[in-house]
Amino acid sequence: SLALASREVKLLLAAGESAKQWVGVLNEARPGDAVALATLRMLASLVTDDPELQNAAGSAPGLFEALEHRLSSGDQTGATGLETDTAEAAEIFGLLCRLTARHAENKRRCLRPGILQRTVERCRLG
Repeated sequence: SLALASREVKLLLAAGESAKQWVGVLNEARPGDAVALATLRMLASLVTDDPELQNAAGSAPGLFEALEHRLSSGDQTGATGLETDTAEAAEIFGLLCRLTARHAENKRRCLRPGILQRTVERCRLG
């Protein structure tokens, strides 16, 4: 469980080369893939209630763009089914909530691409 991991381990998982790997997974996985859902849950778990981890994950190059891409891919394909698309949108919403809780810079990062609005729209479809 990540709850028992030290902050140092969590920072290693949320920043640098690890962050590039998570962004790569989100960019490459098909909509609704289990690996994407697990990655979203893991990232959300890492950043909960820790401003330093929120900053590390939020500043990962391409993270918000990858999330936007996942939301757009689900809109276009619909191949995974409404339930799976909604579940992934809900995981993205959960991650965004945790990334932006009491973190002004991540809030600004979210507003630029309009991710929050698209996420809420996708969640409402279900």
